[in-house]
Amino acid sequence: MKLTTESGFDKLVADIENLRHLPNAGGDWAAKSAVRHKDNYIENLETQGRPGGEGPAVSRFTRENPSDGSGIRNWVEVETRKTSRGGIAACGIANEKAAMIARVQDQGTTVVVTEKMRNYFASRGATPPSVGSIIEIPGRRSWERAIDQSKKEALSDLERIWEGYQRGNH
Repeated sequence: MKLTTESGFDKLVADIENLRHLPNAGGDWAAKSAVRHKDNYIENLETQGRPGGEGPAVSRFTRENPSDGSGIRNWVEVETRKTSRGGIAACGIANEKAAMIARVQDQGTTVVVTEKMRNYFASRGATPPSVGSIIEIPGRRSWERAIDQSKKEALSDLERIWEGYQRGNH
């Protein structure tokens, strides 16, 4: 019987050499992931955050008046910057009014009808609710769904990048 031991030192050195390029790949991955999140979010706004546009019934008013009439899709920004470890990328809405509208669309809210709101509904041809009545705005999860989609895609990218580095492809 023969007893042998192999040292993985050469492989370890090669892996460390490959890792020198990882920060650049990480920065590129972060930027790509942030852009993908923006795209996923805008797509989800188009379907009101629902897969295929399905989900709880929306009111006639919402169907007749586009759900993203606020134009918040125009306020979604991606910011990237280099760091010593590669890069940071972020996707978000910096404009406070647009961010508030996006939060309401994503999480939903309860609104007490004012005279101004009543007049707005009437001007759009909707039956105006009485002042002081409550309107429930359901959350559409557009942002949350985009995060879930982006996480899955980003993890898949990281696995592919890591496998490539382990094979020496960089």
